[in-house]
Amino acid sequence: MLDKLFSYFKHKEDVFDESFGNPKVKEFGKLLQKQQYLDCERIYHNSDWAERSLMMRGIAFSDNYHAAIQQYQKNRKNALSCLLAGSHALHLAWQARTGKRAKDVTYDEFKGFRKFLELSYEFLQSSIEHNATDPEPFAQLIRVLMGLSEDVEVIESYFKEATRLCHEHMPAHINMITVYNPKWFGSLERMYGFAKSCQQNNNTPLFLQLTDYAISEHHLYFSMNNRDEDYETFYQKPETRAMIMENYSKLKVPESGKAWMPMVRSYVAYNLYQIEETGYMWKELSTNNFYGSILPWGYAGIHNSKELRKLFR
Repeated sequence: MLDKLFSYFKHKEDVFDESFGNPKVKEFGKLLQKQQYLDCERIYHNSDWAERSLMMRGIAFSDNYHAAIQQYQKNRKNALSCLLAGSHALHLAWQARTGKRAKDVTYDEFKGFRKFLELSYEFLQSSIEHNATDPEPFAQLIRVLMGLSEDVEVIESYFKEATRLCHEHMPAHINMITVYNPKWFGSLERMYGFAKSCQQNNNTPLFLQLTDYAISEHHLYFSMNNRDEDYETFYQKPETRAMIMENYSKLKVPESGKAWMPMVRSYVAYNLYQIEETGYMWKELSTNNFYGSILPWGYAGIHNSKELRKLFR
């Protein structure tokens, strides 16, 4: 079944490397392609949650490793091989769906989307059966179940387990705030409320990403609902600027989960770009070596580091 479904694969043009050039991810990718699986497992198990999550984004959420992931899953059935296969199937599910609004997705696109999500669910559950102490498969299942339109209470149970295992696990939080996004199962109030609650109850500056996420999605909300004037003026409003600058004033390197910090900077820099704070934006992007994230930069038509650098010419 995996062979057949992987035939959906279509290579995308150059996009952001969402591992942000992390050296562990690069090493992991090389070892995976060489089928040195014991070394892959050693690197993964010796990494913290942030590095592990970047491995999923840089390897499993990439179009460059589908054959290597497929071969690993065939050769070794364990927690990591199932996690990679399940995460990659999740990546391919969203490719099959495309970026269209739900009402514009064709039957064939929806069929491919659902098949990949179901396959992803099977692999991720198998990963948990092999190792129920890793928060990563629980975090990925939030997004799988969201796509399958599962009840929010069920989705929240996976979030609770992921954060019980690692309270600051950012992919779990980002996937959960997406569930609370008004374009899925929530509202603007619920989305902002979740971000505020997480920041109040946690000291890590990583959670600043949740507010910057909510701001960028609030802007998109107006576009999706044909509120053109609100969309055009959103970032010009004093309250929007104040929220972005207040969030930015709290930005600092965390004590743990440092590998995730480039993702936070990417979101922060995007909102600074929207309010034309180019000096601060330059500072954060240059600290990131001009690595960005597919979202939210894709909302501005910027899809890779080359296009990001053009902002400064």
